[in-house]
Amino acid sequence: MPKTRTAQETRQHAHELEIDARPAEVWKAITEAEELVRWFPLDAEVEPGENGHITYGWGDALRGTSRIRNWVPEEHLRTSWMAADDPEDQRASQLAVDWFLEGSGSGTRLRLVHSGFGPGEEWDEEFDGTRRGWTYELLSLKHYLEVHPGENRRSFWLRKPATSTVAQTWRRLIHPQGLIQSTPLEGLEPGSPVHLSLASGDRVDGRLLLLLAPTDVAFVVDNWNRGLFRAAHENCGQGPEVSLFVSLWGYPEKEAGALEQRLRRTLDECFR
Repeated sequence: MPKTRTAQETRQHAHELEIDARPAEVWKAITEAEELVRWFPLDAEVEPGENGHITYGWGDALRGTSRIRNWVPEEHLRTSWMAADDPEDQRASQLAVDWFLEGSGSGTRLRLVHSGFGPGEEWDEEFDGTRRGWTYELLSLKHYLEVHPGENRRSFWLRKPATSTVAQTWRRLIHPQGLIQSTPLEGLEPGSPVHLSLASGDRVDGRLLLLLAPTDVAFVVDNWNRGLFRAAHENCGQGPEVSLFVSLWGYPEKEAGALEQRLRRTLDECFR
């Protein structure tokens, strides 16, 4: 008989945050396709209820389906992790994502647990990547529900292969002559005000949302109508890459398109 992994033989990472929104609003945001694309994937498909599924997509770059294992509205959602449309993907099937919602005053305490990672080093990259990814995405969820509830989002994800080390990539991202033209940000706390220039000629005036040096940095950009801007070194299955992800709500479409083109050119120039 095949060996069954015990809890002691697997790893998990957990994330907890308070959101100033009712459990019903948080539940909709994590289970309805129209809501999901306002903070997380670029496209989504949902078959609700136990034994249903949630498909998350980021264009042609990344797409996967999570099977729903537990569905208790406004309390608990449990799914498998994203399988690349392959029901035989046992590696993905042993992973699980649990969303626990609890009313907290007029808001919600949300706890996410991503579990089932094996103990071996072959799991390290996926463990670290999903840990960092959820750290940012849950802040995106909180920002959407508290600042832009019900608003459609214009998002774009720009990617370039990373041919240098993580440390070298970080220096090219954040440097007085880098893509994000700043002195080192280490030491700043989330919420700290920032006033930066990008190599594209654009400004970032707002606050620091997240700093996980030397891989991730994200900002709330007030002058982009309180949009979000994330830069990261990551691996989404096609090798190491540097990526820029921008989320805009209530931002003029023509200006958003021009911003995307400027950032695309700048990413290409900074990481030839």
